[in-house]
Amino acid sequence: LTGSGLFYSGKIDSVLLVHHRALDLWIQPGGHLEKEEEPLECATREFLEETGISAAELSDWHTQSKIALDIDTHFIPANEKKKESSHFHHDFLYLLVETKKESESDDLNSIEDLKINRFELADYDWVKLDMLISGDYEEKLKRAARKIRRLMVRCN
Repeated sequence: LTGSGLFYSGKIDSVLLVHHRALDLWIQPGGHLEKEEEPLECATREFLEETGISAAELSDWHTQSKIALDIDTHFIPANEKKKESSHFHHDFLYLLVETKKESESDDLNSIEDLKINRFELADYDWVKLDMLISGDYEEKLKRAARKIRRLMVRCN
């Protein structure tokens, strides 16, 4: 089981993606649940560990719905360096947004000293929601982006 956090900035209508070294994919920050950890706890812990951004909070949508934004099962190839055989991840994805304090800043690259974990991640990028929906990205990200778009339309 894994938990992940997709960070959305309404200010620039974009999400933060990271480039995962081992998988060579642009994905949302996330990772494996630790013993007795809930998926939401894992998602927020992994997001902070991988990005250094502490000025993120759970979207109000989760407070009302009490469920993950998306749940996805995907194949993970074997990794000889980690001595892991191929397996599947069952990922619980949560929507994170800027805290009120950070949403006042104009420079998203400086949000709470954005520092990606270079051990696991090669880079990061802000991707416009419409580009994520129509671009060459994983289907799970496209599905999450469509859900975010519907949520944003409802809120406005």
